[in-house]
Amino acid sequence: MTIWTVEGHRLFADGCPVPFRASPNIGGKIAEHRLLLHHFTSGFYAGSIEWLCNPAAKASAHLVVGEGGEVTQLVPFDRAAWHAGKSAWGDITGSVNPVSIGIEIANLGDLDGSPGHYTFAGHAVPDDRVIMARHKAGGAARPWHTYPAAQIAAVIGISRALQAAYGIHELLGHEDVAPGRKVDPGPAWPMDMVRAAVMTPATAPVFIPPRPPEPVAEAPVPNVVETPKDVQRALVALGYGPLVIDGDIGPASEAAVRRFQLVAGLAVDGDPGPKTRAALARAMTRRT
Repeated sequence: MTIWTVEGHRLFADGCPVPFRASPNIGGKIAEHRLLLHHFTSGFYAGSIEWLCNPAAKASAHLVVGEGGEVTQLVPFDRAAWHAGKSAWGDITGSVNPVSIGIEIANLGDLDGSPGHYTFAGHAVPDDRVIMARHKAGGAARPWHTYPAAQIAAVIGISRALQAAYGIHELLGHEDVAPGRKVDPGPAWPMDMVRAAVMTPATAPVFIPPRPPEPVAEAPVPNVVETPKDVQRALVALGYGPLVIDGDIGPASEAAVRRFQLVAGLAVDGDPGPKTRAALARAMTRRT
């Protein structure tokens, strides 16, 4: 597992600085790091880095994270990147860029086509990398590009390092600070579970009440997850769907189990065994 740290406003992986490609699209000093924003690139890793380093883009981000967990830094963490545009949160108006760090996650976002024929800008996207989901802002269900487990793990680790270094107040999506204008990182990104993994009681700001201690053993909990259908229902309720609730732990359900196991800190094998079912039950209990 990669150990992520922040030194001198640069990101380090296992003690070595990640690749740095300076973007010219950069603002002034960040006086207070209040927010951490997750975005999707709506494009591929290498091309997104090139575009965010192009003056014509008039956009940038502090980091770009690829599907395999590879990372390139574009802006030092003490300088504002141009990642949020017109945006607002709480008492912050105009733009949240001066008080936030932006992570662009390489992902194609919402797609065109139908099963067997999903595409993005003419590029074919396999069905096993697509979920049908409604955005939380509303509208009909549509296809979204999914995020690989290695990428989710990297973003969680990096976000935890940034929270520890700067005392980030809140972890949000671009869609939260620019509703109606932006939809990233979208319903395929397991934001609730990522936020829980990053903003833990040990690192969260003091005004956020800590969660009660969790049982160390697989003690009985109010929400019981026993059968395969229970597993599928819990995964859907926690944002890992949509899934067909048929009791068959096929490829789609197994992929959802793996994503949950990764975020929950369990062995990632896709098997909804006793530990996974107990973790699902605890997550459902916290949710309710």
